[in-house]
Amino acid sequence: MDAGEAERGPVGAPPGSGSLWELPDGVLVDGHMPVMGGVEAIRAIVSLGEARAPWWRPRLWLVTGEATPRVESEASRAGADGVLCKPVTGALVVSSLLSETA
Repeated sequence: MDAGEAERGPVGAPPGSGSLWELPDGVLVDGHMPVMGGVEAIRAIVSLGEARAPWWRPRLWLVTGEATPRVESEASRAGADGVLCKPVTGALVVSSLLSETA
């Protein structure tokens, strides 16, 4: 499994970017990033994916220390497949990637 990193939301999901658009199978999005929030970044990833690669849909998780029903609902409406509550372990990430794969 390969891993990439974006330091803030717009770096991970800008139109025309090559970094994220190597079509990952899964994306972990921090809930609180500078410039763009996690839910907003998930919306941008979904929207850009629909516009540029409609056949591709990665699994998306919001990673937050605030896994309340409101946050989970907002993330789900934005297109997240789930919410992972901090602290997140490697085992939890792998388990989430492998669960309910399409």
